[in-house]
Amino acid sequence: MENAKACFYEELDLTHCPRQVMAHAFNTIRTKEQVAAGGCTACILLIQRDVNTGNLYLKSANLGDSGFIVIRNGNEIIYKTQEVTHGFNAPFQLAIPPKNHPTPVFQDDPNDAHMNETPLLLQEGDVIVLGTDGIFDNIFDEQVIDIVQANFAKYGKDNEQLAVNNCVSQLVELSRDQSLSRNIDTPFAKAARENSYYHRGG
Repeated sequence: MENAKACFYEELDLTHCPRQVMAHAFNTIRTKEQVAAGGCTACILLIQRDVNTGNLYLKSANLGDSGFIVIRNGNEIIYKTQEVTHGFNAPFQLAIPPKNHPTPVFQDDPNDAHMNETPLLLQEGDVIVLGTDGIFDNIFDEQVIDIVQANFAKYGKDNEQLAVNNCVSQLVELSRDQSLSRNIDTPFAKAARENSYYHRGG
C-alpha cells in the first residue's frame, strides 16, 4: 500500500486507473526486492472529482477476497466488489514465493483484478466500508449496515468522525468475536456449505 500511495506523491501518470496503480506497486516490490517472500490480496480505490461538474466518482480494482461495499441512505448497498478466486477459499493473490520453493503457489497478476466498468457516482452521505476477508468472511452485510446505521443515527452529521471511528472499532470487534465462535453462522460458513463443506463459525 505504501508503494500505491507513492504513485500520487510522485505524480505518476497512473492515477486514473486503479489496476495500473496496483501493478506499479507490485512491480516496485519485485524490482526493489522489498520482501523475500509472501503473498496478499489487494484492493485499490480511487475517488476523483470531475472538474466540470464537481461530482465525485469511485473507481476500484479488486484482486482476491478483500473488497468493499458502498452504503447509501444508511440502509442500502448500492455497490459490492466482486471476489476473484480460483475456487472456494482460494483467492487470487499477488505473491512472491520463497526461492527454491518445492510446491507451486498461486502467483496472480494485477491485470486479473476485477474493475468496476463504470465509475460509481458518489453522493453526500455515502459510506464506504473497505476490508479484508477478516471482515467479510465473518460479518453479514446486514450486520455491517446495522452498525453503520446505528452510529450515524446516534452521532449525526455534527460528529461524523466519531461515527466513523466507532463503526471501525465495532466492525473489528464483531468480526473478531465471530471468527472465534464455533456456533454461529457466518458468510464463510454459508459459502462452505454452498461448496459442499461443513463448517460452523468464522
